[in-house]
Amino acid sequence: MNSDSDNDPRYSSSQSSCEEIFYHNKDHLVLFELPMIHETLRPHISVEKWDGDHVRMPFSKESKFVEIYDGNKKNMRFRWDLIIKSLKTDYTTSHDLENAIISYNTRYEKIWNFKALHILIESQMDIANKNKFLRITLPKIIDLALKMPDLIKCSIPLLKKGMNKSISMTQEQAATILANAFLCTFPRRNTTKRESEYGNYPDINFHKLFNGEDQKVIEKLKCIINYFERVIKEMPKGILTFTRRSIQRNQFPNWKEEIKTFQNLKYSITSENKIEDASGMLQVDFANKAIGGGVLGNGAVQEEIRFCMNPELIVARLFTECLENEESFIMIGTEQFNSYFGYATNFRFAGNFIDKTESDNFRRKKCQIVAIDAFRYDNYKEQFTEANLIRELNKAYSGFYNQYKSKQAIASGFWGCGAFNGHPIKSALIQLMACRMTRRYLVFFTFNDEEMKLYLENLFEFLVNNSISISQLLRLLLNFYPNAQSKNPLDLLQFIQNKCNNVDVDVDMSNRVPENSKNNQLQPQKKLKLPSTSNYPKLEQFGFKPQLFDVKKVQSPNFKPQPSTYKPQSTITQQPTKSVEKIFDLTKDETESETKGSNNYLRYSETRHKSDKERFESVMKPFMSARENNVAQCVIVNERNIPEKKKVEKKSNNSSLLFALEDDFYKN
Repeated sequence: MNSDSDNDPRYSSSQSSCEEIFYHNKDHLVLFELPMIHETLRPHISVEKWDGDHVRMPFSKESKFVEIYDGNKKNMRFRWDLIIKSLKTDYTTSHDLENAIISYNTRYEKIWNFKALHILIESQMDIANKNKFLRITLPKIIDLALKMPDLIKCSIPLLKKGMNKSISMTQEQAATILANAFLCTFPRRNTTKRESEYGNYPDINFHKLFNGEDQKVIEKLKCIINYFERVIKEMPKGILTFTRRSIQRNQFPNWKEEIKTFQNLKYSITSENKIEDASGMLQVDFANKAIGGGVLGNGAVQEEIRFCMNPELIVARLFTECLENEESFIMIGTEQFNSYFGYATNFRFAGNFIDKTESDNFRRKKCQIVAIDAFRYDNYKEQFTEANLIRELNKAYSGFYNQYKSKQAIASGFWGCGAFNGHPIKSALIQLMACRMTRRYLVFFTFNDEEMKLYLENLFEFLVNNSISISQLLRLLLNFYPNAQSKNPLDLLQFIQNKCNNVDVDVDMSNRVPENSKNNQLQPQKKLKLPSTSNYPKLEQFGFKPQLFDVKKVQSPNFKPQPSTYKPQSTITQQPTKSVEKIFDLTKDETESETKGSNNYLRYSETRHKSDKERFESVMKPFMSARENNVAQCVIVNERNIPEKKKVEKKSNNSSLLFALEDDFYKN
C-alpha cells in the first residue's frame, strides 16, 4: 500500500509559494544579467563552448567552411562571415531569399525547395504587402538575426534526457534565435537522421516549412511573418522560462496499489472554449516527443497550432532533446501574437492578436504550458496493456507534478486521441488519476462535444459516489483489453457499469490491498443523486472570455476556402481575464434551469438514431437519477466533503458560492 502522498514532504507547506527564486545555478541558466533592475536587460557573459553539451551557435569561431579558389586551393573561413555577406543584399523576389539561404547551405542546393515561401510571397501577397515584406520586414529580420552575438553572450546548454534544468531568456533573445532559425543559420541542424549529432532533437531551421506546398503550411508562414512584424515594430520586454522535468521511476506512485479514491478531487467539465482560453491555469500541450511536433513541417493539430499562436514556443526546439517516458516540458511566459480558426488541413491564420495577459514578478506572462507526449497506437487494443497504461499515468504525473503547495488548475482535454488513436474516455480517466495524485484541480475541455461532456460528468460522479479507488479503476481499464474494439465511449462506460454492479466479477484486487481493507473489492453501485449539468459553472463565470474564433463560429469541417490575396489582418484584443478564484451567484434563471437539468440526457437521446438511443439509455440510466421535488441543489464545485443540498431562495444572500483552489480541501 502506498503511503499517503498528501503527507509527502515534497508538498510540504514549508515551501515558499509557487514563485521560484530567479538566479544563476547549475540547474538554471539565465541568459541575462541579474538582478532585473533595469527595463532593458544586459546579456549574461560566459565562456563560449563548442561541444556536444551546448548549442552550436552560428556566430561561433568554431563554425567554419572550406573555401575553394583558383581551381584547387582551399582556405578555411568563418561561416558567420559568409552568412553576413550573403544576407546583406537587396531583395526583389522570394527567390533572392532562397539564393541567400542556399549560399551558406550549399550541401542542400538540390534537395531543398522553397515552394511555400514562393507561393505566399509571389502569388498570395498583393504588390503592397510583397514590397513591404521584401523591402522592410525581411531586412529587419536579417538585422535581428545578425544581432545575435550582441544579444547572446553565453553558451546555451542542451536540455538532454534525464535532466532537470531550466533556461530563461528575454523575449528579444528569443526573437534573435527565431530570426536565425527563419534564415536557416544554425549549423549541423539540417538533418535529423538517427546517426547525426542532433538526430534525437527536433529541427530548428525553417527549411522544411519553406519546402511545403499545402495551404496550411502557408498559413503557418503567415503566423511567423506576423510575429516578426510585431517584434520589429516594438520589441517586448518580457522573460521566458523553459524547463525539462525528469522524474525517477521510484518516485512515481505505485498505481497498482493506490487506494485513494476520488472524493476529494475537484474538477469541472466544459464543452465551451478552448484550452488556450484557460488563463492562469497550467495548459496541456498534446505534444510529440520532439517538442513542437510538425510545426516546422506539415503538422497543424493541437500542438502545432499552439506553437503558431505563440511562436516563441518554437525556441524550445533549439535545445530540447526528445522526451523520455518519465519526462515533461514546461514553457512559461510566451506571448500570443496570432489568432486562428480551423484545424488540420483547414487551419487558417486569422489575424493579429494583442495578448493582455498579466505578468508575474519576473516579467513572464502568466501563461504556463506543459508538454506531455502520448503514445501512438497502431494496434488500438495495446493502449489497455499494463505497460502502456502505467506509462501514460507516469507521463501525466510528470507533467502535473509541482513541488509547491500552491498549485494551478490543469486545463486539458482529449490528450493522445485523434491521430495517436487513443480512447477518449481512457484519456480522461488517466488524467483524472494523475490529478488526484498530484492534488491538482482538473478543468476538462471537450471541444464543443456535448455528448462527451455528459458522459464524463456522469462517469466521474459515478467514481466518486461509489468510492472507486485508483488501483480499482486501473484494474478496470486493464480488464477492458479484450473488449477494446473502437473509440465508442459507450463500450467502456458499459463495461465499467457492469463490473461495478457485480462484485463477483474478475476484477481481482485481493492481492493489491490488505484483506481486511474495505477496498479489497469493488463496492456495489450506490443510488446516485447527481447534480444536473447546469450546476457546473460556465467558464465565463470564473474568468474565461471566448475568443472571436471560438469553436462555435468556425466554418464546417468540409469548408475549404480558396487561397486569397494576403492582406493586413484585423487585430483581435484579448480581454483581461479575472482571477480563477471567483464568487458567483445562482440567479433565478440559473435556479430554474437547474431543475430542468435531469432531463438533459433524455433530450439528447431524442437526437440520436433509434438503434443508438436504446443502447445509450441502457448504459447511461444507471449513472443518473431524477430530482426529488424539483429542489435545486447548490453544489460548491467539487468540494465533495461539504453537505450538498441546500434550498435556494430567490436573491438570497446565501446563494453566493466561493470557488477556490487551495489545497486545504484535500483531506483524506
